Amino acid sequence: MLLVVVEGSVVGVFVVGRVRVRMVPGGDVVEVDVGGVVSVRELLRRLGLSVQGYVVVRGGEVLTEEDVVSPGDELEVYRVASGG
Repeated sequence: MLLVVVEGSVVGVFVVGRVRVRMVPGGDVVEVDVGGVVSVRELLRRLGLSVQGYVVVRGGEVLTEEDVVSPGDELEVYRVASGG
């Protein structure tokens, strides 16, 4: 957390840090410096992944591309598979 203080008064609070991402399949774990709250869409962009090709899960809940993630979150990113 970063506090912005001007003349003794707190004028802003920003959460900074990283999210922990486990890639599925494979199980590789990466930490992404998000600097603060970011959308799932932005997180995937930073990972070099497309919104259409991956699903992000936090605590068993599937997140939409508009949902936000925060520093300290632990996520799983699943590759979407289709076929017949």
